[in-house]
Amino acid sequence: MARKQYPAAEMDARKALQMAPQAGVGYVEMGHLNAVQQRFSEAESWYKQSLVHDPNSVDALRGLVNIYVAQKQTDKAIA
Repeated sequence: MARKQYPAAEMDARKALQMAPQAGVGYVEMGHLNAVQQRFSEAESWYKQSLVHDPNSVDALRGLVNIYVAQKQTDKAIA
């Protein structure tokens, strides 16, 4: 996504979800993709879906913290 190739990145993430829907990685990637586009509500939803499949996902938790901080919702970031 360094060159803002969001459609290609989304396609890759969706492929990951199709191949392994029970793994959290595809959900995390969709969260990242939405977060960098400042679509924070969508990003939050994807990160939370990742945590359903992998409750200990550091990447999903970090993603949630980052979007909460970006929105100045530090109370959620700390929780």
